[in-house]
Amino acid sequence: AFRAGATLPAFDNVDVYPLLAHLIGIEPAANDGDIAPLLPALVSPAP
Repeated sequence: AFRAGATLPAFDNVDVYPLLAHLIGIEPAANDGDIAPLLPALVSPAP
């Protein structure tokens, strides 16, 4: 699910939760995280 050799600028730790929820295919509970900063590292972005 991650691009080979992908690098990202620093991001907030709370952004990891929506990423993990996306990777395992569940809807995340309400939170302050945002998957957007991590999308460039994914092979197939979130819808």
